[in-house]
Amino acid sequence: MRPPVIAALAALALFVAACGDDDADDAATTTSETTTSSTTTSTTTTSTSTTTTTAAPTTTSSSTCSDSPLPGDAADTTTAPADLDGDGTDDTVTSYRVGPADAPEWHLHAQLTSGGGADLTLPAPTGPSDQRVLGGSDANENGTDEVWVKVGAGASAQIVSMFVLDDCDLVQVTLDGGGPAEFPVGGSIGTVGGVYCADEEGDGTRDVVVASATQATGSDYEAKVEVHHLVGTDLQFAFGDAGGVDAESSDFARFTQLDCDDAQL
Repeated sequence: MRPPVIAALAALALFVAACGDDDADDAATTTSETTTSSTTTSTTTTSTSTTTTTAAPTTTSSSTCSDSPLPGDAADTTTAPADLDGDGTDDTVTSYRVGPADAPEWHLHAQLTSGGGADLTLPAPTGPSDQRVLGGSDANENGTDEVWVKVGAGASAQIVSMFVLDDCDLVQVTLDGGGPAEFPVGGSIGTVGGVYCADEEGDGTRDVVVASATQATGSDYEAKVEVHHLVGTDLQFAFGDAGGVDAESSDFARFTQLDCDDAQL
């Protein structure tokens, strides 16, 4: 049999331990409630932010651009896909003419997948030539495509240009804030020209490179490249370089063709 003092101390110890367990349970309950409240608040904030982000693309929805159907007398149509409004879905770009074949009026037409569209009367072609869509590209990798169009022809080269959708208008890209950005592609044995898209500066962003070469002797050509940045509706000169290129090398193809994503010539 235990002495009374020892029995009393043992009982007191059991009482203190029980109180400690109750306090720990209360603390655990309080911690659990605080964590749940904090988590709920964080989730609500994230959800609100996500809703704001996904709402942005609706600015280019069908409620923004009015309908612009192709005319019934559209002829010599050429069509290419391009995501002109940057909503992640390809739109349909069409070049066509109206009027007689010997006196045509050429147009560039965009039909947005989200609804609505745009139509632009193209300037009269350079030289005796048709005007046709060549394809789309995202030259500066901003998520919105441009469209390349053959706008004319020279003696031995095709003339190409870029167009973008600016709000609800098709706009021809300008060169350094001046006239339209138009470039010869192809050429004769003596002089050639090309356009391609590549990261020439090594900064992780693609550029629009305009290349030209003039024959020196045999297969040796004197070459020149001009690197441009596409900013909005303007193609801005960044830097130029000169050197030599061999007509029998694989690099020479860039001096004779258009090569920018789906835009090929």
